[in-house]
Amino acid sequence: MAETKIPALTEKIFLDNYAPTFAVIDMNYRLVYVRGRTGKYLEIASGQPSLSILEMAREGLRAELASAIYQATSEKKNIIRERVRVKYNDGFQAVNITVAPLTEPGIPPGCLMIVFQELELTAGATKANPPVRGRKRLTELEAELNLTRENLQAMVEELEATNEELKSANEELQSNNEELQSSNEELDSSREELQSLNEELTTLNAELHDKNELVSKTNDDLNNFVNRTDIAIILLDDGLKIRSCTPATSDIFNIRKIDSGRPIDEITSRLVYDKMVDDAHEVIRTLQPKEVEVQRKDGYWFNMRISPYRTAQNVINGLVVSFLDINEQKKATALLRETTDYLDNLFNYASAPITVWNSDLKITRFNNAFAQLTGRNSDEMLGKTVDILIPPDKRANALKEINRTTVEGQRWEAVEIPIHHADGSIRTVLWNSATIFDTNGKTPIATIAQGQDITDRKKIEQLKDEFIGMVSHELRTPLTVITGAIQTALDKRISREDLRELLTEALSSSEALAAILDNLLELSRHQAGRLTIDKKLTNLSEIVRNTVDKIHRQNPERKAIVDISNKIPPLLVDPVRLERIIYNLVENAFKYSAEGTEVRVFTRQEKGDLVVGVSDHGGGLSTQEQKKLFGPFERLGISNKKGIGLGLMVCKCLVEAHGGRIWVESKRGEGSTFLFTIPQNKPARA
Repeated sequence: MAETKIPALTEKIFLDNYAPTFAVIDMNYRLVYVRGRTGKYLEIASGQPSLSILEMAREGLRAELASAIYQATSEKKNIIRERVRVKYNDGFQAVNITVAPLTEPGIPPGCLMIVFQELELTAGATKANPPVRGRKRLTELEAELNLTRENLQAMVEELEATNEELKSANEELQSNNEELQSSNEELDSSREELQSLNEELTTLNAELHDKNELVSKTNDDLNNFVNRTDIAIILLDDGLKIRSCTPATSDIFNIRKIDSGRPIDEITSRLVYDKMVDDAHEVIRTLQPKEVEVQRKDGYWFNMRISPYRTAQNVINGLVVSFLDINEQKKATALLRETTDYLDNLFNYASAPITVWNSDLKITRFNNAFAQLTGRNSDEMLGKTVDILIPPDKRANALKEINRTTVEGQRWEAVEIPIHHADGSIRTVLWNSATIFDTNGKTPIATIAQGQDITDRKKIEQLKDEFIGMVSHELRTPLTVITGAIQTALDKRISREDLRELLTEALSSSEALAAILDNLLELSRHQAGRLTIDKKLTNLSEIVRNTVDKIHRQNPERKAIVDISNKIPPLLVDPVRLERIIYNLVENAFKYSAEGTEVRVFTRQEKGDLVVGVSDHGGGLSTQEQKKLFGPFERLGISNKKGIGLGLMVCKCLVEAHGGRIWVESKRGEGSTFLFTIPQNKPARA
C-alpha cells in the first residue's frame, strides 16, 4: 500500500521544490490559479485588493508581461521573454517569462499559463553601483524602448546596430584609443537620439492620454444617453444575437443584462407582431432599412425601424433595431381621422351648398348640395374656373365680388350671385364666404363659400306682389259693381225692374267677392294648421245643383249640366267645404272654356270611393302645366282671365282634409276633367 503512494508523493515533492513557478489567468487577466512562490514577481498593491496580474506585477515585469500576454492572445502561440529584469529587495532579478495559451478541452476560452524561470543574479545586479550610472541609464532606456518596440521597431533595429558598433569599438579600444574616442562620440550621438526619441515618446503618451480622456468622455456621454433615453434600441450581431440594449427595451421584450449574446428569437416579446426576425434577415440580405408600425399586446403602438449596423470603416456588422413610441401620434391620427370624417360628412351632407376654390379661381371641392344646385358632377367642375357657373351677362360683376374675397381676403355677407344650372335655368343664390390664408396668415390661398338658394323665395316674393295686385284688382271689381249698383238704386227715378236688375248684379258681385274671401280664409287656416272639418250627412246632388245655380247667376250665358243621381246616399262631409270645392272647379271650368260650350258635373264609383268630376271643353293642359296646376298663384300664363290663382290650391287642401285626392285628366286642345274622391268608408280628417 505504501509503495503505491511513492509516485504521487515524489511528483508532489518535485512540483513543490524543483518545478518552475507559474500562474493561470482568465481572458480578463485575472488570476485563477498559482503554483510556486510568486512573491518575487507579484505583489498585492496597497488599497482595495485586485486579482489582475498586471496590477500585481512588480516593477520591470509589467510592461514585458503585458506585451507577451497580448502577443500570445492575438497569435495563439507560446511567447517567451528572456532575461526580464524584475526589481526585488532593492535590486533586480533576471527571469525568463513564458506565456502559453491553454486550449485543452474543459478549460474556459481565453485562459493563459504564465511560467516564471528565475536566473542567477548577474554581477553587480543586487545593488545599484554609482560608477556605472551611465550604463544603468542605457539599460533603462533599452527597457523603455522594449515597451514601445511594436510602434518603434525601426528605431530599435537602429539601436541594435549601434550597440553592435559599440561592441566592436570596445574590442578595438585596446589597440586604438582614437577609435575608442570615435566610438564614444558615436555613443554620445546615439544617446542624443535616444533622448530625442524619449521626448517624442512623451509627446505620444500625452496625445494618447488626451485621446483616452476623449474616449472616456464619449463613452460616458454614450452611457448617459443610453440609460436616459426612452427609445428602446437593440444592437444585434450578424447572427441576430444581442450585443446590448437600452433600458426601455424591457417594456417590449422580457430581456435582462444576462441575455447579452442570446439570439433575439429566444427572447419573449410582448408584441402582437411576430415577423421581426424575418424582417431582420431581410435587412441583412438587402441592406435596406425597414420600418413597420407594431402594436404591443396591451394596444400600445411603436414604430419599429431595423437598420444595418455600420462601423467606422463602413462595414456592416449587425443590425440596429429601434422602437419609437408613437402611441400618442396614433391616438392623434385616429382623432384627426375621426374629426376629418366628421367634418367631411358635415361638408358633404350639409343642406346648404358649399364650394371651395383656390387663388386661381379653380374649384377644388364642393358638396352634394352644391352639385344639386348646379346640376353638375365632379368631372364637370373640379379644376374648372368658378366663372363657368355664372351666367355670361352677370359674370363681370360676379368676378369683382369673387376677386374681393379671393385676392383681397374680404368676407362676403349675403352677396347675391346667380348660378347657371346645367339645365339652363338660373338660380338666385345668397353667398357667405371666408378666406383661407397660408401659414403666415396674410396670403389668401383659397376661398370657401356657402350659399342659400333663394330662387323660390324670390319667386314667391314676386308672386306675392303679383297676388297683392291681383287681389286688389279682383276685390275692387265686385266692390265697384256693388257700390255702383247701390248708388244707382238709391236714385228715386229708377224703375222697379231696373232696381231688381241692379240688386241682382250686386248680389252676383257680392257672391264672387265672398268666394274670393272664402278661398283666402281657407288657405290661411290651412297654412296656420287651424283647418277643421265639420262633418255632417250631406246630399251631394243638392249641394252640386245649388252651387251650379249660384255660379249660373254670375254667368247666365254659360250652361252647366249636372249628371248626378239623386239616389246617392248622404255623404259624411263638411257641406260648406264641399260646396267650395264644387264652386271653384265649376267657376274655373267656365273661366277657361269658350263661351257656347258646356260644363259637365258627374260622379262615378272607383274602388270603394265616390269620384266627382267637372269637365270642360277648353284648351286643355300640357304635362308641365298639370305638374304646377295645384300650386299657389298658378294661372297658367293666362293673364286676361279673372281670378287670383288660389282656387285649385284651396280645392286640394279641402279634398285632402276629407281624406281624398284630386287630380286632372287633360290633353292640349281636348279640354280638361278635374276629379276628386270622397271616401265613403273613411272618416274625414282635420
